[in-house]
Amino acid sequence: LDLATIRQFARVMKRYSGRVASGLPSDCLWLKSLELKGPRKRLSRQQMISLKDHGIARPHLLMDGSQNLDHKRQIATPHQSGVNFPNLVRDAAKEWKFNERKHFKAKHEKSGVRHDCLGLVNAVYTTRGKALETAVLNLIEALGIPCEVLDDGNNPAWPDLKFNFSNLGLGPDVIVEVKSKESENALVSLNDAIEVLSASELVGLGGNPCLTICNPGVEPSVQTAVAGCSRLAILEVSELAEAFLRIKDGNLDLSNFYGWLVTPGVALKDDLPFANN
Repeated sequence: LDLATIRQFARVMKRYSGRVASGLPSDCLWLKSLELKGPRKRLSRQQMISLKDHGIARPHLLMDGSQNLDHKRQIATPHQSGVNFPNLVRDAAKEWKFNERKHFKAKHEKSGVRHDCLGLVNAVYTTRGKALETAVLNLIEALGIPCEVLDDGNNPAWPDLKFNFSNLGLGPDVIVEVKSKESENALVSLNDAIEVLSASELVGLGGNPCLTICNPGVEPSVQTAVAGCSRLAILEVSELAEAFLRIKDGNLDLSNFYGWLVTPGVALKDDLPFANN
């Protein structure tokens, strides 16, 4: 076995040992790191399993403040001894998401130095507005994917960018809107996230896959709201940076990257495939 294979095997074994030690499914292990702002700082194992059983153990679902998800949180983690666990879990998930972004930003900076692309990676994290559009374009073109600026200021309501994957024979081009908020705590709304769908119609590309790239992130309720849309994907810049650096590491190829980008819903790094061998 080569060193890379040994390291991958070690990571798998470490994950399984953690699962066995905690008695939790792999997709629940992250719940152990939630810090509650109440008399008890951590969820019990029973509460974590309950969240899993009710289908809300993923971060975006725990963060979602919609009526349906709020009801599920109340059933999965009911009030105990006057402690409002449903709200504590929701707020803890939001804090976890904020800290995860900081963690991956630091990780991505180190990888950016290794691949001599720190400027490209930092730009997608730190810029907003038109500067973010440029940062995204530069990042994608650095992968050898041709890009086109659609909104040059002369065409109101047009999409921002087009990723020309058809030039590479990978599939239809992707129509892109780039949305951002100035505050690190602010999130892109549903209306902004779905704007690319109508914008794609204006350029005669209503049948193409659409993508909204968000900095710093998207409101948690958006994933549930767009579940029925077959041609819209939503991507946070932290996830984009992760995919970019996996390609640089040789752990993701452009074909799988394309497939990930055009899969409807919110694109998550946990769903990134590995390169074909």
